[in-house]
Amino acid sequence: EWNRWRNAVDGSKYVTTKFENNKMTSVLTLTDATTADSGRYYCSAVITGESEEYRIQTDIRFAELTIAASPPGPHLAGGKVIITCQKDGRFNDVMILKDGKETGDSQIHRLTVSSETAGKYTCTATAINLCEEVPATAKASSGEEFIEVVSTLPVVITQPQDVSVTESGTQQMSCVVPSIEGANTKITWYKQGEENKIIWPKNNYDSEQNRWESTIRFNKAQFNDVGSYRCKASYGEVTIESDYASLTLVGFKTSPSEKIGVLGSQAKFTCSYSATTNVVLELITDDGDTSNVNMVMEYTAEGTGQLSTGVATFSALTEANRGNYYCRVSGQESGGTDAAELQVLSITVQPQDSWTVTGDTAGFTVQIERFEWEGFTVSWEKFVSGSWEAVNPSNKYRIQSAKAGRWYSFINIPNYDSTLEATRWRAKLTFPNDESSGLIGGTLTSDEAEVRKAGETSVTLEKVDTFEGTAFTLRCTVTAQERPRIMRIMFDSYRKRDWENDATFQFTFENNVATVSVEGIAKYWYSDKKIGCMTYIGGNTVLAETSFYTVTRECPALSRSGGDITISENQDGDGIAIGKTATLTCRQAENFFPYDSPLEVVCLYDTGTWNDVLTTCNKVIPIDFSKIKVGIFFKAAQSYCNTEAKAQTVEAILGAAAGRECGFRNVKFPCIEAGDCTLMDEIPDEPDCKVERNANNDLGITVYATYKLNDDIAVDKDARNDPDSKYSQYKEDGTNILQFYKNRASSFFRCVAGRRRRDLQERYAHGGMSASTEETSPTTTTLTTTTTSATTPSTPTKEDTPKVTDAHSNKMTIPVTANTSANESEERILKEVVTIEQLEVFEVEDVEMEGPPSGSESVAIVPETDAVDEKSAVEEDYLTDEMNTILGGSQWELGAGTLILLVGLLAGVAIVIMFKIALTTRRHLQEKEGYQYSPLCES
Repeated sequence: EWNRWRNAVDGSKYVTTKFENNKMTSVLTLTDATTADSGRYYCSAVITGESEEYRIQTDIRFAELTIAASPPGPHLAGGKVIITCQKDGRFNDVMILKDGKETGDSQIHRLTVSSETAGKYTCTATAINLCEEVPATAKASSGEEFIEVVSTLPVVITQPQDVSVTESGTQQMSCVVPSIEGANTKITWYKQGEENKIIWPKNNYDSEQNRWESTIRFNKAQFNDVGSYRCKASYGEVTIESDYASLTLVGFKTSPSEKIGVLGSQAKFTCSYSATTNVVLELITDDGDTSNVNMVMEYTAEGTGQLSTGVATFSALTEANRGNYYCRVSGQESGGTDAAELQVLSITVQPQDSWTVTGDTAGFTVQIERFEWEGFTVSWEKFVSGSWEAVNPSNKYRIQSAKAGRWYSFINIPNYDSTLEATRWRAKLTFPNDESSGLIGGTLTSDEAEVRKAGETSVTLEKVDTFEGTAFTLRCTVTAQERPRIMRIMFDSYRKRDWENDATFQFTFENNVATVSVEGIAKYWYSDKKIGCMTYIGGNTVLAETSFYTVTRECPALSRSGGDITISENQDGDGIAIGKTATLTCRQAENFFPYDSPLEVVCLYDTGTWNDVLTTCNKVIPIDFSKIKVGIFFKAAQSYCNTEAKAQTVEAILGAAAGRECGFRNVKFPCIEAGDCTLMDEIPDEPDCKVERNANNDLGITVYATYKLNDDIAVDKDARNDPDSKYSQYKEDGTNILQFYKNRASSFFRCVAGRRRRDLQERYAHGGMSASTEETSPTTTTLTTTTTSATTPSTPTKEDTPKVTDAHSNKMTIPVTANTSANESEERILKEVVTIEQLEVFEVEDVEMEGPPSGSESVAIVPETDAVDEKSAVEEDYLTDEMNTILGGSQWELGAGTLILLVGLLAGVAIVIMFKIALTTRRHLQEKEGYQYSPLCES
């Protein structure tokens, strides 16, 4: 089989003979071959019965000669063309010819398209084959043996079109010309009659259609833009031009020009509009006034259109007519002429009163905004004997006029004496008509001004009040012809430079009045001191002073918690405020009462202090002495109340109803027995069980209860001070709550319902109920309102101690703390250790629980015990065992037999595991002899 490189050759292209005479032959034939058929060819064969392949190879190359033009035709005059002759293979004598004549180039020939370079281009060469050399002619992609270049003149593809535009509008013209590759292209525009002035357009190249679009744009078109335009494209030495296109403008031909008018006189604006028909014009302003304008229209023919001319006349010009005006076609909301300013001449700065010291020069000045008006005159007039008369410039009256940023005129009257000269003066300006400039004349007359005396002063002190520390403002004024060079602040005959340098210091001069002001803080010692200002006017010292006001002192602010302070003002016989009176009223409705006196104090402004210290209002908090709170602490018993559910179970026992034989209601507390109190069962005074630590930092639980004395039991101060009163007796009983607990210890945590008592006794008699004889004896902590004192731990008598069984005769004592309190006053702590030898046991299922009842609030505070007897510390485990039994707590016990059984079981498991390990090891050793190892790469 045959392969070209790795690709199999079509089997139809080669023929293989049969195997004869110990050989076989395969012939590969390639017809119409191209350079794509060049490459390395392999002939492969395999002998039957053998696996080895036999292969021979040969390299075959096919030569090719091609000619091409870039860019391809058609070719426009002025463009650049490159003729290339490319060879693929071995060729000699390669040559590019034009019309059969050598160009001198072998492979690349560059030309600019023109009539001289147009013709047929060919490429010839000699092909060097393996056996011979043959002549060859290049072929183009079309199959022809030549490339023909034809010089075609470019033409304008799209001619510019006539357009019209409104004045100040936007319009554009465009032409489209071909793009000639390689040509140096330049596109310009010209206006007819102005061919020497180039208009540079915006040119955009269209790559898809290979052409240029050239555009000129008329922005804000004006009448001087009207005319005919054409575009011109140059491609080197080849140039093409478009036809002319016309731009027509419709709009205002004449705009109003700037005008000057005299206040109270007249002014005119003229404008004209070119269109195909007559239009009505109107005068528009954005910042002026046209209420006094009259527009007159005139119409004339101009060329093929109509010229509409409007003349707008202002009558009796006012200050409101100042502004910018433009003409617009009536009915159009946009467009119009450029704006023209109307300047209304008026006196912008009127003559001011002249402040003059007798003998000095008096003077007046008048100012007008700068203007240009030929032939105007100015005169100054004085008011004498009821009429105005003009004065002539002389040594007595010096009159001058000048122009700068403004036009102004002034008159000086030397050696002025008001007894000899008029005091009222004014200026008058007269403007003539000037038709050539469109100016309408008029007369301006200024306001009158007077000659006044200079050096008059004033001093004021401005303040909110007269208190010390209040800000004041000193203000001095001095009349003068011009601003004084300095204004000094004077205080107590001395210059106050620090006030002059203060940030609040201000010095102004307006309307011939010099004003200086400064702010300060009033001090007590400023009272009645001289204060004012000093300056120089006309070489004379001018001093303005006044006495500082009497500085008073403010009374300090007062406030009292729990009370209201009323401030009243004190006045003297003249009704002048001289001080304040403060009166305190405690809010007794909120239990606030005066601590002491005084309830009223007085403050005088001249001292600024109160004559005494106003008392305070103290709050009185009532204490409910009818509540007696008790508590019993059980050391190391926290597991019975460490959850909410457990605590509620214990609290239900603590607050069990009467007759249940359990809880605080059934400990035979004397006031309960006598019917003088009740056990409170409402929040926050309901029976409670809390996990806490005692004074020795021992962790355990405290069970609480509160007894509420009936309303007929006196708890007032007399009853509390009487040791024989019921209150004192019951208070003492609360101190001894532990004794009552010990008397009922066997049933304190054992609740029995009346309807089940017989069943419980029968179960106990027949062994159906545990008969443990362990009993818990607590210690007690009690609160009283007396001075703190410690009681001696009591020892149970023989009658108080239940019989002890042999199994529990050696049980340790358990510390328990009992607490009681009647109020938040003084407290007393009692500690006691009792040996618990027997406690009857009940099953939890036999206890009928009740939900905690509601109760009233108690303000009593129950503290923990101060100390625990050393003996009680070793008996806490005993109490825990008892409470486990009483409250049904579970226990885990591990006997010696169980331990031995567990150890034996573990030993047996270990022996089995070791035996299995030995068997496994032996089997592996026996199997090891049967293993066969093979070297790597040989298996």
